[in-house]
Amino acid sequence: MTAVEVAPASIETVGDDHDPPTLLRRLLADRSFLLAASFVAIVVIGAVFAGVLAPSDPLDQNLSHVLEGPSAAHWLGTDELGRDVLSRMLFAARAR
Repeated sequence: MTAVEVAPASIETVGDDHDPPTLLRRLLADRSFLLAASFVAIVVIGAVFAGVLAPSDPLDQNLSHVLEGPSAAHWLGTDELGRDVLSRMLFAARAR
């Protein structure tokens, strides 16, 4: 028996030589994805570092500051018991 030599088949591509965009590239090019991912990242970072970022204790009541609007002392205002809303939101994002 004689050996038969087979030449490798050449594969020709049609169009340009660029790789098709990967999923990550397509997601990073989408502005709505970047906005949503940024929001989720901010919430996760806020939850992880709630103890450091919160301006006050989320359970501290101050009845002299009931339902105040946003100010330098309370960035998101206070609730009906005078508790800081930003602190409560940061701690509420944590999983128990």
